[in-house]
Amino acid sequence: MKASEVFGVQASVNDYSYVDRGNLDEEIRRLAERETHVSLKGESKAGKSWLRQKVFPDAIVVQCRLGFAATDVYKSILASLDIKLDISHNKKHGGMLEFSGSGEAGWKLLAKVVGSAKLSGSLESGTQRHPVGKDLNDLEFICGIIRESGRRVVIEDFHYLSNEAQRSLAHDLKAFWDYRTFVVIIGVWVRRNYLTHLNPDLAGRITEVSVYWSATDLVAVIQKGSNNLNIDIDHEISSKIVRDSYGNVGLLQALVLETLDQSDIFEGKPDKQFCTRIDAYESAAMNYAEQLEAVYLEFSRRVSSGIRNRQRSTNIYAHAMIACFESSDDELVKGVPFQTIYYRAHERQPRVQQGNLKSILRDLPPTRSLSLM
Repeated sequence: MKASEVFGVQASVNDYSYVDRGNLDEEIRRLAERETHVSLKGESKAGKSWLRQKVFPDAIVVQCRLGFAATDVYKSILASLDIKLDISHNKKHGGMLEFSGSGEAGWKLLAKVVGSAKLSGSLESGTQRHPVGKDLNDLEFICGIIRESGRRVVIEDFHYLSNEAQRSLAHDLKAFWDYRTFVVIIGVWVRRNYLTHLNPDLAGRITEVSVYWSATDLVAVIQKGSNNLNIDIDHEISSKIVRDSYGNVGLLQALVLETLDQSDIFEGKPDKQFCTRIDAYESAAMNYAEQLEAVYLEFSRRVSSGIRNRQRSTNIYAHAMIACFESSDDELVKGVPFQTIYYRAHERQPRVQQGNLKSILRDLPPTRSLSLM
């Protein structure tokens, strides 16, 4: 077995090093049996997608992209079910949704849902099939199709949507809940119960679950993968990897694989192999750090471009950075809360306001140290 088959960042679940941390898999399965939406939040590479694949292996998955509107999400859902969705507009009737099957499975689903819904147009006339129409603002028909499919909808990378699209979808989720169609939302955000913040009517209708990793969980990942490869990673090296992963399993997976590469361990063998070279891990960590160089160069560019030299400027970027630099290493590792940054910056410059500070922090690339909480 190759080391890259066991460790490393991969799109599909890798059972050779997959660990159910804190019985989170079972918790999500319980929630899936209840009448509630589920939102999974966590940092990039925190294992959210692997968790989703484990619990919902047959889900309808929508991969959000920049520029997506709520209607693009619905088009993706229906496309997965062999149904084509077209949107037409006219001054007299407003918007119309036209559904048509792009495959036999899609037409069968439409035929089942038509039996319980009043539609404009007809599904079938002799051997000729026609699109069926619904009002653009009516989600009941879409929910009926999803329910009839018997599959759960998963919306990945929710954070890629614009604020307007996120808010629109959060309000549509209330209608989805009313029609007993429950969705899993996955994304990166810091604010607790973010979707309820976007739409307060979701309170009690959505359950948010944070995906995080303890040091014990991360050690278990290394141990499980090592056992499958019949290798032994020195305790000092594994401790450094866990420490420098900052609770992120994706980072840990990448560091372990790179460390094995640097140690010339590329596959498992009948005789146990030992990974004991500290310098191999140090080289691995340096290689990964170099991959992040572009992120921090962009960070410094945005900060420097925001610092104004004109008189009477608040120099809000500079004060925000000083507020972070005053933090301890432990604070920086865990993330400095917004209120802490604001308090320190406002103390130095009373003209720094919370609204303006939030605006400039949103313009910066996301990091662990700038948390809008």
